[in-house]
Amino acid sequence: MANVSKITQIAMTQAACDEVFATSGYSASVANLKQVSLASDMVFADGATLETPTITGNVTSGYALTLTVGIAA
Repeated sequence: MANVSKITQIAMTQAACDEVFATSGYSASVANLKQVSLASDMVFADGATLETPTITGNVTSGYALTLTVGIAA
């Protein structure tokens, strides 16, 4: 089995999204963010627990996201 890929999306917490969207450059998207949640999002509505990373950092210095993804052989 060669060249196998595993693709996922990362679910950012509402708190992290709120911090980012409060900075300049996102004002046009704030209304869109308020209309969606992880529970209502078509990708994450079935549960985002396994796709929500540990987030460290801040808007000024940048964020680092850590997510363990298991791959069965």
